[in-house]
Amino acid sequence: MENLSLLPAEQPTADDLLMIIELEDRLELATAAEEGRCDRCNDNKYPDLPL
Repeated sequence: MENLSLLPAEQPTADDLLMIIELEDRLELATAAEEGRCDRCNDNKYPDLPL
């Protein structure tokens, strides 16, 4: 069996991690909008207050 630990691993930078988080947030917002559960998309600017 080969020793794969000898291969250099590219370490993510803080910018890479922030970009991943931003993309995940955008994906969640887009999914919520498609499913009709996005308060911002449904003009509810204050989602914690009952309509």
